[in-house]
Amino acid sequence: MHYPESVELIKQRTAAARVVIFDHTIRRRRPGQLDDSPDRQQPLAQAHLDQTPVSALARVHKHVPSAEMPTLLGKRFQILNLWRPIHHPAHDWPLALCDFRSFDPQDLLLVSLVYPDRAGETYGVKYNPAQRWVHFSGLEPEDAILIKCYDSLQDGSTALYGPHTAFCDPRTPVDAPLRESIELRALVFYS
Repeated sequence: MHYPESVELIKQRTAAARVVIFDHTIRRRRPGQLDDSPDRQQPLAQAHLDQTPVSALARVHKHVPSAEMPTLLGKRFQILNLWRPIHHPAHDWPLALCDFRSFDPQDLLLVSLVYPDRAGETYGVKYNPAQRWVHFSGLEPEDAILIKCYDSLQDGSTALYGPHTAFCDPRTPVDAPLRESIELRALVFYS
């Protein structure tokens, strides 16, 4: 799915006024491949959150003109991932999401990301037996999942984020093609 189609899909599903896709990652599982450079990303087998409040604001500042900041940041905004399989159904290393209602913020671990040109941060997620996880195996390339990475609406009843991971599912058919998926990351603004 191309960026313009993805923008329209996100707007339809969220009723957002504006969507800005700022990057994407293609993930291909390749057993034994040790190089995990940007063009060779494997499914991430660690429960995590892509954004912290600090990194979410930094994303807005990086991808939106400064003249628009007061208007956009004065209202609700989110960062969402639009995740979908590519080429074939995703049975191998499926996507799992944690039910936000079962999640304790004490389970978050701040993770510093250091790149040659910038620094950032995400959250790792500690194991907690109270967490409830669901997984999506066998999704087709025309299927898509929106993963909430950040939400500025903090009203006590709205999910702020969606912890997620990939995992080795022992029920995966032995002849299943290796996972290939794409995730588009988007700033989502409301009026």
